[in-house]
Amino acid sequence: MNNFKLLARQAKQRMKKGYWQAENKARSECMERGVSRGAKLERISDLYAQKLERELYRSETLADPDEALYKKVCQILDENEYVLNPIKYLIDHESYDSLDVTAKQNYIFKLADKYNRLKERYMEEREIRKNIV
Repeated sequence: MNNFKLLARQAKQRMKKGYWQAENKARSECMERGVSRGAKLERISDLYAQKLERELYRSETLADPDEALYKKVCQILDENEYVLNPIKYLIDHESYDSLDVTAKQNYIFKLADKYNRLKERYMEEREIRKNIV
């Protein structure tokens, strides 16, 4: 219930401060720029929907572990897009070192799957940002 109240309070603050008017204006300007540069309107719209979902529903109070991992993936890919072993940079050694052999393998497979999904998201967002900005 605490999270619900917090989300409601944050929504009320956004409405009071004109967040949605500013967001709609910025979104329409970016869509116009993106379309004029050849980006698809649907992809830009999807990017904004995902961005808003991350900003609004996955705030610091409702921290999503994948978002923290995504920040690490972004950092890795910003430094070098062709990393030979990105998993070694993403492993949480505190939990990994305490696992048995089969659990370690399972952990690596799940982490590799998350990395691939997050890398795909990074590439899509980078491509769209390149067309919008």
